[in-house]
Amino acid sequence: MIVKPPTQHYGQYKLKPIKSFAQFPSGFIFVSSVGTLHLVQNVFDTQNSKILYSIFIYKTHYVAHFRTMIHFKLLGATLLLASFFCLTMAGNFDDSSCESSEEYGGGKHKHRHHKHRPKPPRPPPRPPARPKCEQGWYTSYRPQGIWCLRVGIGKLDYHQSQAQCKTYGGVLSGLQNNFERQLIANETVRQLLPTGVTIAGVWLGASKVPGTNTFKWNDGHTTGTGGMFYGPGQPDNAKGDPRGPQNCLQLIVMTPAYWSHPDKWVPFVRLIDDYWCHMTHDPPQRLYACGKPHRPRATCEDGWLTSYRPQGLWCLKIGIGKLDYNQSQAQCETQGGVLSGIQNDLERQLIANETIRQLIPIGVTIAGVWLGASKVPGTNTFQWNDGHTTGTGGMFFGPGQPDNALRDPRGPQNCLQLIVMTPAFYSRPDKWITFPQLIDDYWCHMTHDPPQRLYACGKPGPVDNIVG
Repeated sequence: MIVKPPTQHYGQYKLKPIKSFAQFPSGFIFVSSVGTLHLVQNVFDTQNSKILYSIFIYKTHYVAHFRTMIHFKLLGATLLLASFFCLTMAGNFDDSSCESSEEYGGGKHKHRHHKHRPKPPRPPPRPPARPKCEQGWYTSYRPQGIWCLRVGIGKLDYHQSQAQCKTYGGVLSGLQNNFERQLIANETVRQLLPTGVTIAGVWLGASKVPGTNTFKWNDGHTTGTGGMFYGPGQPDNAKGDPRGPQNCLQLIVMTPAYWSHPDKWVPFVRLIDDYWCHMTHDPPQRLYACGKPHRPRATCEDGWLTSYRPQGLWCLKIGIGKLDYNQSQAQCETQGGVLSGIQNDLERQLIANETIRQLIPIGVTIAGVWLGASKVPGTNTFQWNDGHTTGTGGMFFGPGQPDNALRDPRGPQNCLQLIVMTPAFYSRPDKWITFPQLIDDYWCHMTHDPPQRLYACGKPGPVDNIVG
């Protein structure tokens, strides 16, 4: 009695006894409708001359993909499948697959075959993304390395602006090329538009070469003179002006609205002028361009903004809801933080920009953002109370603030809010028009006026290898 063998696996091939295929002659090969190869090998009972069962061999790939000789030994007979396939399916294999092995006394049997189209070459791998500066800074790829740029606003002289840049790890920046000049000018225009001011001077990091009337960049990184785009006749050192020599450089920038009422600065559009270092006006608004080398740094977790303070990394998050000061403080604590102070102008802009991003979808044009500050007892001055913010470099008060709401029956104003407007606010301005992105002292219990309330949470971030 011959025992029916179980299903067997040989590499990619599967041998399966199926009696229903016994009607096919041994060696019969066919392809199913899905392109699967089938081979029938009948097993005979030599004594009774009848088929006991058939072995059904199949492979779930197209015939043209067979390239390997496979030998099967079935019931004492060696079946050379590679030769069998070549004899049966001539023309479907390449020559190398249809050569009989000399081990079995066979010669070489070459058959016609279809040439396969060569595979198209793989596209070259994408170059890795170039590193960028951290949030709040623009990236400039200089020949000497990556340089990070940002523009601050405030009526500061040259030396005050230099000190402000140092609070977030930078210095007043030079201009390496025309790209940086346009980048700084465009960012200046973006910051001027909400204020209604049409022209400004932007302090640059440069100083006069002793004994000459020429300038050099002094940020320690900018090279050459390719970024010194001077206005007509500049630098002129203000010849004959009683205010003395002009030892600093500013970039003059105008908004589109400037051209409806142009003045003496018309020839200086986006050009450099030498100026008196102590000036804080004329042009009426003052900004400053800070720069620093790019260095990989730690960042805050997802959902939090990252600020690199001199005292360590600080994480910021803006929440929204009509909450008073104490409710906002409690909400921050549920997220592991506290109401945050403002270390510098960079953080003020980060908070304002995120507030605008949240206001625009809901159609509200103005909001007050609670900050982490409290009044110094017995005075009308404030101090940050988040345990991390230092100094007064981030206290950008609105006109006449803090005023403690003099003679207001609602009592003293013991908390601080940052007033933030979206661009749409200026189509229908109200009493808050003089407070764009500026701080106001306010009643701690207020949840409206401005109509929307937000709050700035802060907490220490991961340890950063670079301080400042």
